[in-house]
Amino acid sequence: MSSAPIGLREILDAPIHFLREHFKPLISIAVVGQGVAVVPIIVYQIVSGGQTPDLTVPSKLGGYLALTYSAVGTQWLIQILPTLALYYAVKQIMDGREAPSIGEAYQAATVPRHYFTYVIQGSIILIGFTVGALCCGLPGMAAAVLFCLLAPVMFHEDRGWMDALNRSYQLVWENPSGKFVGSTAFAALIAGTVYIGLSTAISTLAAMPSTVWTMTEMFSGAASGAAPTAIAVPAWLVLVGAVLGVAAQSVVALYPAVAFTMLYREVIRRRDGDDLAEAIQERLDP
Repeated sequence: MSSAPIGLREILDAPIHFLREHFKPLISIAVVGQGVAVVPIIVYQIVSGGQTPDLTVPSKLGGYLALTYSAVGTQWLIQILPTLALYYAVKQIMDGREAPSIGEAYQAATVPRHYFTYVIQGSIILIGFTVGALCCGLPGMAAAVLFCLLAPVMFHEDRGWMDALNRSYQLVWENPSGKFVGSTAFAALIAGTVYIGLSTAISTLAAMPSTVWTMTEMFSGAASGAAPTAIAVPAWLVLVGAVLGVAAQSVVALYPAVAFTMLYREVIRRRDGDDLAEAIQERLDP
């Protein structure tokens, strides 16, 4: 494996150029999945009336937690589909083929082996952040970095389950140069930081109308001398927030699919060279 450091251009600049060229087919795939994923949150907000109940009452607290975790968990399980569909589409385009149709991309995403392997990855990362809460979530962050190449591994090498997880771990962990800066793990950490920054910025903009409306209502109530109460969000604002949220999540989801696929291909080019094609062919042969 080459010990030359991975340059920042491959991490930061190249994905942006790729997205500019292939934005339309990729955003179409993302919007469909994100549009379905937002449905549980809309249902949750309508059922809850847009306001938090009195959590000092045990029965209300239990119902609130059950409803909240059900909505968030369902949304997460649905969002895995557009995530995998984007990785598949990016792989096809980088292989020199036409961008897949929306149906083709989601057909690849719904392969049980791929889908549930990604569920396992997400569960490991979640456990890492939960268990490592006292140490700033470092175990979860480490798991996210080590398994960041999972989707490219599954679609490029037709692997699944622990085999795919182990392959991602090996590719990220290996560091012949012995230096962290320029290693695969460093590149993954930089790409992840960029993704979090983009996600935070775009999500903040998407939530701006709801935030402005809530603050306006609070100040209006305070100015009129009304007692502070929970503010119920109107249905029209819920729908506006849902549309903006879908647009924001669709745009944000594009970057990691491109960045980590590019990182995977660069690592493989340095590590395996031409042997990759032979290994894939051996797996595909009956």
